[in-house]
Amino acid sequence: ECANRLADSGDLTRAAEMFDELFGEGVPSHVRSAALDGLVRTRRKGIVPVVVSLLADPDPATRLVAADYVRDMPGKETTATFVAELANLAPEGKTVLIGALGARGDVIACAPVTDLVAHGDSTVRVAAVRALGRLGNSASVGVLSQFLATGADAQLADVARESLVRLRAAGVDGALVGLLTHEDDGVVSASASI
Repeated sequence: ECANRLADSGDLTRAAEMFDELFGEGVPSHVRSAALDGLVRTRRKGIVPVVVSLLADPDPATRLVAADYVRDMPGKETTATFVAELANLAPEGKTVLIGALGARGDVIACAPVTDLVAHGDSTVRVAAVRALGRLGNSASVGVLSQFLATGADAQLADVARESLVRLRAAGVDGALVGLLTHEDDGVVSASASI
């Protein structure tokens, strides 16, 4: 509370120092989450690396708090910074970041997220397929349709179908119509219901 009062009074430097202490290792996650709020208010610039570090945190609750900030922090440069971190994160962090990037809806994340639909971890694949529903374009129709094929993983097929329904970019409708002539009956059948 003292740090918040300092921030409210305009003493951002001292408030940030206090929030840094409250954000330290060994501090309970709920205290760290509150301190992060304060850090975002007092640091503004330079907070992106802090949020990135939280995406790699072993505590799932901390990763989810970080995802909230990923969704809300403005700017394409910020998106680009987060996208660059995808390669450095373990599957748990990747999954959370992919979901947050999808929620941001910034299309500059489309290509890197598309690359992750083939990731070795199933939770990463599902997150990437889901995020393409917001980030994707007409080229994403072909990527997503592979998960509708006969014999494909049922969970991925459901998520791909949902993503295909949500796609709104130019050329998507034409690409969806093109699936009706696909060689795989599973793709044709699923496409007809979209």
